[in-house]
Amino acid sequence: MTVNKKWSEADIIADTIGDRTTRDAADWFNEQLPYQFQVTHATIYNWIAGAFKPNYAFLLALTYSYEETDPRHVMGKEIMDMRARNINAHWAGGK
Repeated sequence: MTVNKKWSEADIIADTIGDRTTRDAADWFNEQLPYQFQVTHATIYNWIAGAFKPNYAFLLALTYSYEETDPRHVMGKEIMDMRARNINAHWAGGK
């Protein structure tokens, strides 16, 4: 049995960046992103710490800028899907 350890957005982000430093992760995220969607290492640190969450525009930019098999695309989609499930559970009684 496989246990899903991705309980929060911070977990998904930490899993996606793996062993990269926050500086390396920022460079990695920013490789193909338009300037207005690029992030800093401090932003990534705050995401992993749970102090802030990535904004929707950044997540959407990941899904448009990277191939479907790229971990950055997968992360963006996974977080957006998690948010959609949370909204559905709250407003639609968990259906």
